[in-house]
Amino acid sequence: ENASNSRRRVDVLTMTEMEQQNLTKWGLIFNEPDPQPFGDGLRRTGFYPDMRERLSDQAWSLVEKYAGGLA
Repeated sequence: ENASNSRRRVDVLTMTEMEQQNLTKWGLIFNEPDPQPFGDGLRRTGFYPDMRERLSDQAWSLVEKYAGGLA
């Protein structure tokens, strides 16, 4: 990942957070589900090992960098 992509990712996250705060002021409610049950279900089905085989080592390391340890 290069510096430009990293800055773009931060910009998008910042913009998203600001817009969520703006919409909350107008009364919109955002649900934040617990991701653990989804991850557990994917682990039970063997999804993560299957995806790890399909992706390059570099791609998989980026997935785990942002999503945490998945295997």
